[in-house]
This record gives sequence, structure tokens and C-alpha cells, in this order.
Amino acid sequence: MRSWRGRRGAWFRRALQRHEGRIQAGGIERDVTFSEPDDSVHPAIDQVYRTKYGRYGNPYVQPMIDADATAATLRLGPR
Repeated sequence: MRSWRGRRGAWFRRALQRHEGRIQAGGIERDVTFSEPDDSVHPAIDQVYRTKYGRYGNPYVQPMIDADATAATLRLGPR
């Protein structure tokens, strides 16, 4: 997951401090851990954003694949 506000986003800063949290998506809630992935995953994540949100146009995709958002990528794991 990525923060479109980059590393300065409030939730992103808290996630880095605590390394754990709770997420809700698609009607499911889970306790999770947060970790920063290796940089090698970024091109694949960029492509997923392009594929999933490309139909909405560049204003939705570009903020999620720019350098600030890419630097604020977290891997979710079960807790």
C-alpha cells in the first residue's frame, strides 16, 4: 500500500512508528504489521496502479506512482 501524501502523511508516519495497525477493506477488518519492502517491487506496484486506476485518468494514477508515493510504500503482513 502507498501513501499519496508520501512519507509526510500522518497515517504513514504512525505506521512506521508502530509497525502494526488495523485495516479495513471490502468489509473485512484485520490486524496487520507494516514493513518497508525492497525497492525492487516498485515497478510491479506502479503497474498495478496503472492497470487498476488507469481508466480514471492520469490525475488518479500519477500521484500514486510518483517518487513521493513510491517512497511511502508499505508491505502488509498478518499479525
